[in-house]
Amino acid sequence: MFPIFSAGKVICPVSKVRTDPSFPFVRTAALMVLFCAFIGDLSAADKIKINVRQSNAAIRRELLQLTPPGTSIEEVHSFLENRLYRDKEYSRIAGWPVRVSGASMIVALGRYYEARTLREAFFPFPTVVDATWRFDKQNKLRDIQVRRLVHGL
Repeated sequence: MFPIFSAGKVICPVSKVRTDPSFPFVRTAALMVLFCAFIGDLSAADKIKINVRQSNAAIRRELLQLTPPGTSIEEVHSFLENRLYRDKEYSRIAGWPVRVSGASMIVALGRYYEARTLREAFFPFPTVVDATWRFDKQNKLRDIQVRRLVHGL
């Protein structure tokens, strides 16, 4: 249906949105939201997400392929900051900036819920999977440790 104009007034109510003075703002805001969501999806696609339901050994092997022993502490930090998906609630990189040699960095890779008992089915607490990158005295990667913690109250 095409709008019908008569002396600058809209006769067709369907096209009233087009003559509303706030319409350009609403349209621009909607386009900006869609654009930001699209860009966010693109940047999230670049992140490497570790399947935290794998065994600790499998996660460790995968992380060692991504950051092999001997990698500098700066390169590991850059990887953790820019390429690795981290749990949003626990997203801080603990241990950075490094103040001593032989330091370590800890990152929460993700979490999952698993009811092991009837009580936990009603009060579920997440199991958070952490990875710790350990460095030698020259701040080169020595090893990676993976652990699971059940976060409660």
